[in-house]
Amino acid sequence: MRLLSGGGERSRGGGGVFFEVSVPDGRHKRHLTIFGRAMLIKTLGISLLIRSASNLVAPKEIVEIVRTKSFNFLWKNKKDKIKRSGLYQDLDHDGIRMINFDIMLKALKLAWIPRLLRTSDNSNWFIIPKHYFRRKGGLNFLLRCNCDTNYFNDLPLLYKTTSTN
Repeated sequence: MRLLSGGGERSRGGGGVFFEVSVPDGRHKRHLTIFGRAMLIKTLGISLLIRSASNLVAPKEIVEIVRTKSFNFLWKNKKDKIKRSGLYQDLDHDGIRMINFDIMLKALKLAWIPRLLRTSDNSNWFIIPKHYFRRKGGLNFLLRCNCDTNYFNDLPLLYKTTSTN
């Protein structure tokens, strides 16, 4: 699994950033336990996508592709033997601590809120989100009010998804 930039069949338009999901077939030949395959998914696959996806909005189709490819690798392209919801559980609850990619992306987006609240007004990276949130009443106001999701329509997509999660 990797993130590429440039044109290609999965990119929208001629260029940009897109996800290419591929798992080397050679890994299926090793006799790994389910815990070993889950560890490979987390360390070699998901970790590469997490860094890029923390600053981007990943389409739902991509999230579904990552989930499908991960579980296909986990079960060696066979039918699931255990419910996926059970695999996300901790080891104490008979799970394997598999990463739910969708929830991980939401957590990464929400992790920006404490950073925005702690940052001084002089920080360079804070200028853009401060501008957009100030037009809506400020971040503190938005966190305390119960706004309709249509209120966020004119925000950039990254801030809109962070605000509506």
